[in-house]
Amino acid sequence: MAEAVKKRSEIPAGDRWAVEDLFENDAAWEQALEEASGEVEKAAGYKGRLGESAALLREYLDFEDALDRQVNLVYMYAHLNMDTDTTDTAGQASYMKAQMLASKMEEAVAFSLPEIMEIPAEVLAQYRAAEPGLKVYDRYFTLMEREREHTRSREVEELLEGMDYHSLLQAVRHEAKTVYAYTTQGKQPQTFNYRGADLFGQRATLLYDDFDQSDAAQVLAERRYELWLLEDMSLVVVSCVSVDFGDGEFVTEYREIKQGDPWNTPMCLNLEELAEDLFEMFGQCYEHTLPIYEL
Repeated sequence: MAEAVKKRSEIPAGDRWAVEDLFENDAAWEQALEEASGEVEKAAGYKGRLGESAALLREYLDFEDALDRQVNLVYMYAHLNMDTDTTDTAGQASYMKAQMLASKMEEAVAFSLPEIMEIPAEVLAQYRAAEPGLKVYDRYFTLMEREREHTRSREVEELLEGMDYHSLLQAVRHEAKTVYAYTTQGKQPQTFNYRGADLFGQRATLLYDDFDQSDAAQVLAERRYELWLLEDMSLVVVSCVSVDFGDGEFVTEYREIKQGDPWNTPMCLNLEELAEDLFEMFGQCYEHTLPIYEL
């Protein structure tokens, strides 16, 4: 007969994670969570100012480094506690708070890398020579220079870095569907319903579409660009042409993948609308309205 799994309280202290080394108890953790949330709010005070002086740049980098360590401690405590007993609802609630804090921090500091990259190279070199405190960030600046030519606009970087990808992947897993290169379908019993080849080779979730349409009598024709998020978390832009006869009586759609960087396509992408849609999507995880999938 298999031995019953012991509760954490039944396991000798020497064989358990020493979470008390992080925080003495849950009350201390709650206080640290509140303090870290307050620190996250301070990031906004640096936005748009990182190129003002070498001293201010160093001050911000020190701030972000300390904030990252502070939030990681809060997150690790909640993560380890939840993993010891995944049926503990209090532990799950604490973990969700920690996830939200981490996501909030990533969103709050997302402006920094694109903003520092906007500092002219010669000015940044002068800052680094004049401010000894920036020496500890030499590796940061080296990696930044390597990424400079591959870095997207500040707005795109802020959008991507503010995502809670774990929750987003849960939502994508729930809402994803197979997308076909060509479809025909209708409401009538004798309608020819057809599905062409699988367009992506994996399921995907529609995030955004930008369309033009023409309405003539009973026929609605659309040409649109669609942004799809695949299960492997890659983004793909698709060109879609659809014809709808009789308000859904008969619909034909044809899709083709647009090659290249999804951010550099003819699609007119409204990042604010996209951000709202994404946050609404993974917000369902915070509200516990979605099943939890094994990823």
